[in-house]
Amino acid sequence: MMDNETRLKRFVITGGPGAGKSTLIKIFSKEFADKIQCVPEIPTLLIIQLGLTPDTREGQYVFTKEFGQTMYHVQILLEKLSEEVARYTGKTALLLDKARLDTLVHFLCNGGTVQEYEKTFNTALPDEYGLYDTVIFIGLPPKEVYEN
Repeated sequence: MMDNETRLKRFVITGGPGAGKSTLIKIFSKEFADKIQCVPEIPTLLIIQLGLTPDTREGQYVFTKEFGQTMYHVQILLEKLSEEVARYTGKTALLLDKARLDTLVHFLCNGGTVQEYEKTFNTALPDEYGLYDTVIFIGLPPKEVYEN
C-alpha cells in the first residue's frame, strides 16, 4: 500500500462456532460483491485445509503458543493481500470472518494474560483494536431455540 493511500474500511464478524458468521458473510458477499472483499477465517484454513491442529491433551483443546503465532501471522498476511486485491478490483472495504483479536480470545481462554499476548505477538492491545472499524460479535442463541 502506498503511503498516501488510506486504509480500506475493515469490518469483522466474530463469535463462537455455529453462531452463523460464515452464513452471514456469504450473504454479504453476494449482496455487496462489487463493494467488499471477504477475508476467510484463518483457523479453518489452517485446521481443515492444511491439517495443522492445536494441541489436544486428554481430549481437551489446548491453544498452543506456536499455533497462535501461526494464526496471527497468517492473518496479517491475508489481510494485507486481501486489501491489495480489494483495491485492484475497485472494492472499498474488507469483511473479515474473525480477525487477529480472536487469537487473543484463544490465548486468554487457555490461561494466558493480555501482557503475555502483547509480548508474544509484539503488539499492544490498543493497536490491535485500531485495526478494525467495526467488530460485530454474534453470540450463540439459547439452546431452547434448537430444542423447540
